[in-house]
Amino acid sequence: MNIAYLRAGLLLIIICSYLLLNYGFMIIRVPPNSGAGVPIGELLILLFLATFLWDMKWLPQFIYAAPIIPLVIWWGLGLGGAYIGLDKYGMWAFRDATHVIESLYLWIGFVLASGVGFIDRLFIWLRTTLNIGIIYGLTYPIGKILKGFSPKFPGASGQEVSILFSYTNTALLMIMAALNWINENRRIFGIPAAFLAGFIIVYVVAIFQARTIYLQIIALFIILAFTQRVVLIKMTGAMLIGIIALILLLATGIEFTGRLGEKVSIDFFIQHFATIWGAEGDGTLKSSVDGIGLRFGWWQNIWYKLNANELSLFFGLGYGLPLVDFQITGNIAVREPHNSLMSIFGRMGLVGIIAFLWMHISLFWCWLRTYKSYGLDGNKQGRNRLLLLLIFFILIIVLSLAQDAFEKPYNTIPYYFFWGVVLRMYYKQILAKKPVIEFTH
Repeated sequence: MNIAYLRAGLLLIIICSYLLLNYGFMIIRVPPNSGAGVPIGELLILLFLATFLWDMKWLPQFIYAAPIIPLVIWWGLGLGGAYIGLDKYGMWAFRDATHVIESLYLWIGFVLASGVGFIDRLFIWLRTTLNIGIIYGLTYPIGKILKGFSPKFPGASGQEVSILFSYTNTALLMIMAALNWINENRRIFGIPAAFLAGFIIVYVVAIFQARTIYLQIIALFIILAFTQRVVLIKMTGAMLIGIIALILLLATGIEFTGRLGEKVSIDFFIQHFATIWGAEGDGTLKSSVDGIGLRFGWWQNIWYKLNANELSLFFGLGYGLPLVDFQITGNIAVREPHNSLMSIFGRMGLVGIIAFLWMHISLFWCWLRTYKSYGLDGNKQGRNRLLLLLIFFILIIVLSLAQDAFEKPYNTIPYYFFWGVVLRMYYKQILAKKPVIEFTH
């Protein structure tokens, strides 16, 4: 067993741990104390930087496949801004720049996916993680009890954090798993997986009670309408079965509550969905509406600060300072405005947000070309794999419009790592036939 195989295995463990344990795994650092310490994800980046000369043979191919111009702008502006902020704000400058730093997983994903057999190995691990995520998510109703048995770790602000049973992104993982079941026509214990997937999706909506989930499901409907109509039809049928089952359950008089503490009912879902555009609600739904106004206030304040002068408008406010002045329970500062695009705009200005959008348009174009090429070749496995990754990308992007998704390593690290894998698939499927100069070492 060689070093490359062990390094790839370590990376798979880390990626799957971020997906499954999310916030609990994110706060693990070396050394394990509050404030200082290097997160696991950043240690892996240092490992790959230290072995760059060994991996450099893949650099020409990466430059050929990746949107290199916006990436250079993105990395240069982001890392430069973090370095400038270091003197005034200390390590908070680099913590605020983790989104830029962790986008280096594009390179890591590309390098590992270039290894023989790694892509097959990755998707075996990923499917296993998704299936575990289903079981993990089903424990949510007793999560508070289970959390008492979890190991604890000090957070960045000194608060005690449970490594297990945080469930921060478990709903996303369960939706992704359910759609993977549908896409691959799997059977679970002899039962068609599409049938079970409908129950899983309805369970996620009912128990996790987040408006972002509604938007994510709508976005998936739209994307599947253009990419895999068969999967869309199966998803629609499965969800209808799940909804009917939920209605029959509620008709028996059985009552249960979800994340917001509200009783699950059709009326609740309608009211909750309506709060997306500011409709009034009762109880906890009223605070949901109030949260919308709070976020708009944050975004407006950032816009005013950016327009203070041309330098800040074009290059942002920098790293290290909180973009919002707000604290939650325990005097923990909320540093980001619950919208990753606004965070990028606030910290990197027009140049940064344009580089980010340019980079993503290019990445999605690479995905589309590869997906179409697999279709022409009759490569169903390749299309299924690309579709599974696309589902993850869409779920994260929609989440980023209502939360600081890209500022959370448990989202960002797998996100860019998977994009690196897509770039490698794009290179191998489309660009490999064209000549490329290779470095030697």
